[in-house]
Amino acid sequence: MPSEANKHGERKRMKRKTTAIVFGLLLIGIVTAGLVPYLSNLVSGSVTVEGPVFYAGKTSEGDFKLWINDFSKFQEENKGNLINITGTGTETFFTDTLDDMDFYKPSIDMQVKAKLIGGTAPKELKLEFGYFDKNPDGTTYTIGNCEKRINITSTTVYEIYSITCQGDGTIPHLRGFYYTITGRGTGGVEISIDLDDGETKTRILGALA
Repeated sequence: MPSEANKHGERKRMKRKTTAIVFGLLLIGIVTAGLVPYLSNLVSGSVTVEGPVFYAGKTSEGDFKLWINDFSKFQEENKGNLINITGTGTETFFTDTLDDMDFYKPSIDMQVKAKLIGGTAPKELKLEFGYFDKNPDGTTYTIGNCEKRINITSTTVYEIYSITCQGDGTIPHLRGFYYTITGRGTGGVEISIDLDDGETKTRILGALA
Protein backbone atom coordinates (compact mmCIF):
# COMPACT_ATOMS: atom_id res chain seq x y z
CA MET A 1 0.00 0.00 0.00
CA PRO A 2 1.21 3.56 -0.67
CA SER A 3 2.78 5.28 2.29
CA GLU A 4 1.20 8.37 3.83
CA ALA A 5 4.05 10.46 2.36
CA ASN A 6 3.34 9.10 -1.13
CA LYS A 7 -0.37 9.75 -0.74
CA HIS A 8 0.34 13.31 0.41
CA GLY A 9 2.68 13.91 -2.52
CA GLU A 10 0.16 12.55 -5.00
CA ARG A 11 -2.60 14.79 -3.57
CA LYS A 12 -0.31 17.81 -3.92
CA ARG A 13 0.50 16.94 -7.53
CA MET A 14 -3.17 16.47 -8.39
CA LYS A 15 -4.11 19.74 -6.71
CA ARG A 16 -1.36 21.58 -8.57
CA LYS A 17 -2.38 20.07 -11.90
CA THR A 18 -6.07 20.85 -11.32
CA THR A 19 -5.23 24.44 -10.34
CA ALA A 20 -3.04 24.79 -13.40
CA ILE A 21 -5.74 23.54 -15.75
CA VAL A 22 -8.34 25.89 -14.21
CA PHE A 23 -5.88 28.78 -14.46
CA GLY A 24 -5.25 27.94 -18.10
CA LEU A 25 -8.96 27.83 -18.86
CA LEU A 26 -9.43 31.20 -17.15
CA LEU A 27 -6.60 32.69 -19.22
CA ILE A 28 -8.12 31.37 -22.41
CA GLY A 29 -11.55 32.55 -21.36
CA ILE A 30 -10.38 36.12 -21.03
CA VAL A 31 -9.33 36.12 -24.66
CA THR A 32 -12.60 36.08 -26.53
CA ALA A 33 -13.49 34.09 -29.62
CA GLY A 34 -11.56 36.28 -32.05
CA LEU A 35 -8.18 34.93 -30.90
CA VAL A 36 -8.96 31.57 -29.30
CA PRO A 37 -8.27 29.60 -32.54
CA TYR A 38 -4.69 30.88 -32.48
CA LEU A 39 -3.86 29.92 -28.88
CA SER A 40 -1.36 27.13 -28.31
CA ASN A 41 -2.30 25.53 -25.01
CA LEU A 42 0.25 23.13 -23.59
CA VAL A 43 -1.15 21.26 -20.58
CA SER A 44 1.46 18.97 -19.05
CA GLY A 45 3.53 18.74 -15.91
CA SER A 46 3.40 22.05 -14.09
CA VAL A 47 1.35 23.38 -17.04
CA THR A 48 2.38 26.27 -19.23
CA VAL A 49 -0.32 28.12 -21.15
CA GLU A 50 1.29 29.86 -24.10
CA GLY A 51 -0.15 32.79 -25.96
CA PRO A 52 0.10 33.28 -29.71
CA VAL A 53 3.25 34.14 -31.65
CA PHE A 54 3.14 36.85 -34.36
CA TYR A 55 5.65 36.28 -37.18
CA ALA A 56 6.64 39.40 -39.13
CA GLY A 57 7.05 39.16 -42.90
CA LYS A 58 5.97 40.46 -46.27
CA THR A 59 3.35 39.10 -48.67
CA SER A 60 3.73 38.66 -52.42
CA GLU A 61 1.53 41.77 -52.80
CA GLY A 62 4.12 43.80 -50.86
CA ASP A 63 2.12 44.17 -47.63
CA PHE A 64 3.94 43.85 -44.32
CA LYS A 65 2.05 41.25 -42.31
CA LEU A 66 1.93 39.42 -38.98
CA TRP A 67 1.07 35.72 -39.25
CA ILE A 68 -0.56 34.45 -36.05
CA ASN A 69 0.90 31.22 -34.67
CA ASP A 70 1.06 29.34 -37.98
CA PHE A 71 4.77 29.05 -38.75
CA SER A 72 4.16 26.73 -41.70
CA LYS A 73 1.81 29.25 -43.29
CA PHE A 74 4.33 32.01 -42.59
CA GLN A 75 7.03 30.00 -44.37
CA GLU A 76 4.73 29.38 -47.32
CA GLU A 77 3.39 32.92 -47.73
CA ASN A 78 6.23 35.13 -46.52
CA LYS A 79 8.13 36.69 -49.42
CA GLY A 80 10.19 39.02 -47.26
CA ASN A 81 13.88 38.37 -46.84
CA LEU A 82 15.78 41.45 -45.68
CA ILE A 83 14.57 45.00 -45.19
CA ASN A 84 16.73 48.00 -44.38
CA ILE A 85 15.74 50.72 -41.92
CA THR A 86 17.61 53.95 -42.70
CA GLY A 87 17.72 56.86 -40.29
CA THR A 88 14.28 57.19 -38.72
CA GLY A 89 12.60 54.95 -41.29
CA THR A 90 9.78 52.69 -40.11
CA GLU A 91 7.84 49.58 -41.11
CA THR A 92 4.59 48.31 -39.58
CA PHE A 93 3.31 44.73 -39.76
CA PHE A 94 -0.44 44.03 -39.34
CA THR A 95 -2.40 40.88 -38.61
CA ASP A 96 -5.46 40.06 -40.68
CA THR A 97 -8.61 41.63 -39.29
CA LEU A 98 -10.07 39.48 -36.51
CA ASP A 99 -13.48 39.24 -34.92
CA ASP A 100 -14.25 42.09 -32.53
CA MET A 101 -12.92 41.14 -29.09
CA ASP A 102 -11.85 42.34 -25.68
CA PHE A 103 -8.33 41.34 -24.68
CA TYR A 104 -6.72 40.87 -21.27
CA LYS A 105 -3.67 42.74 -19.98
CA PRO A 106 -0.83 40.87 -21.70
CA SER A 107 2.86 40.46 -21.06
CA ILE A 108 4.65 40.60 -24.41
CA ASP A 109 8.09 39.79 -25.79
CA MET A 110 9.17 41.83 -28.83
CA GLN A 111 12.00 40.38 -30.89
CA VAL A 112 13.97 41.45 -33.95
CA LYS A 113 16.83 39.81 -35.86
CA ALA A 114 19.11 42.58 -37.09
CA LYS A 115 22.58 43.93 -37.72
CA LEU A 116 24.06 47.37 -38.32
CA ILE A 117 25.24 47.88 -41.91
CA GLY A 118 25.90 51.63 -41.86
CA GLY A 119 26.99 54.02 -39.10
CA THR A 120 28.69 53.28 -35.81
CA ALA A 121 27.42 50.74 -33.26
CA PRO A 122 25.51 50.73 -31.01
CA LYS A 123 22.46 52.25 -32.69
CA GLU A 124 18.84 52.04 -31.66
CA LEU A 125 15.65 50.55 -32.98
CA LYS A 126 12.28 51.35 -31.45
CA LEU A 127 9.95 48.35 -31.21
CA GLU A 128 6.23 48.91 -30.68
CA PHE A 129 3.37 46.43 -30.30
CA GLY A 130 -0.28 47.33 -30.18
CA TYR A 131 -3.73 46.87 -31.66
CA PHE A 132 -6.04 48.52 -34.15
CA ASP A 133 -9.79 49.04 -34.02
CA LYS A 134 -10.31 49.00 -37.78
CA ASN A 135 -8.02 48.07 -40.65
CA PRO A 136 -6.67 49.74 -42.71
CA ASP A 137 -8.23 53.12 -41.95
CA GLY A 138 -8.77 52.96 -38.20
CA THR A 139 -6.70 54.04 -35.22
CA THR A 140 -3.73 52.15 -33.76
CA TYR A 141 -3.09 52.01 -30.02
CA THR A 142 0.10 51.02 -28.23
CA ILE A 143 -0.47 48.30 -25.64
CA GLY A 144 0.72 49.44 -22.20
CA ASN A 145 4.43 50.30 -22.21
CA CYS A 146 5.11 48.28 -25.36
CA GLU A 147 7.16 51.01 -27.01
CA LYS A 148 10.77 50.14 -26.22
CA ARG A 149 14.20 50.98 -27.59
CA ILE A 150 17.02 48.49 -28.05
CA ASN A 151 20.65 48.88 -29.10
CA ILE A 152 21.86 47.06 -32.20
CA THR A 153 25.50 46.21 -31.61
CA SER A 154 26.39 43.58 -34.20
CA THR A 155 28.05 44.72 -37.41
CA THR A 156 29.01 41.29 -38.79
CA VAL A 157 26.17 38.78 -38.29
CA TYR A 158 22.44 39.02 -37.70
CA GLU A 159 21.71 38.71 -34.00
CA ILE A 160 18.41 38.34 -32.16
CA TYR A 161 17.49 41.19 -29.84
CA SER A 162 14.45 41.06 -27.59
CA ILE A 163 12.73 43.08 -24.90
CA THR A 164 9.60 42.51 -22.83
CA CYS A 165 6.75 44.87 -22.06
CA GLN A 166 3.46 44.87 -20.18
CA GLY A 167 -0.11 45.81 -21.00
CA ASP A 168 -1.96 48.13 -18.65
CA GLY A 169 -5.51 46.82 -18.53
CA THR A 170 -8.28 45.17 -20.49
CA ILE A 171 -8.31 46.23 -24.13
CA PRO A 172 -11.84 46.67 -25.56
CA HIS A 173 -13.08 46.08 -29.09
CA LEU A 174 -9.80 45.38 -30.86
CA ARG A 175 -9.80 43.97 -34.40
CA GLY A 176 -6.17 42.99 -34.78
CA PHE A 177 -2.55 43.62 -33.79
CA TYR A 178 0.42 45.48 -35.23
CA TYR A 179 4.18 45.47 -34.73
CA THR A 180 6.25 48.52 -35.71
CA ILE A 181 10.03 48.71 -36.13
CA THR A 182 11.47 52.23 -36.32
CA GLY A 183 15.04 53.46 -36.72
CA ARG A 184 16.41 55.89 -34.16
CA GLY A 185 19.54 57.00 -35.99
CA THR A 186 20.62 59.82 -38.30
CA GLY A 187 20.29 59.57 -42.06
CA GLY A 188 23.64 57.80 -42.30
CA VAL A 189 22.61 54.94 -40.03
CA GLU A 190 21.27 51.81 -41.71
CA ILE A 191 20.06 48.68 -39.95
CA SER A 192 19.15 45.47 -41.77
CA ILE A 193 16.23 43.37 -40.48
CA ASP A 194 16.00 39.64 -41.26
CA LEU A 195 12.42 38.51 -42.03
CA ASP A 196 13.30 35.17 -43.51
CA ASP A 197 13.27 32.66 -40.65
CA GLY A 198 10.54 33.85 -38.28
CA GLU A 199 12.89 35.26 -35.64
CA THR A 200 11.57 38.79 -36.11
CA LYS A 201 8.35 38.37 -34.17
CA THR A 202 6.37 39.16 -31.05
CA ARG A 203 4.73 36.74 -28.67
CA ILE A 204 2.29 36.95 -25.82
CA LEU A 205 4.06 35.30 -22.93
CA GLY A 206 2.59 32.24 -21.30
CA ALA A 207 1.44 31.95 -17.70
CA LEU A 208 3.02 29.33 -15.46
CA ALA A 209 0.79 27.79 -12.81
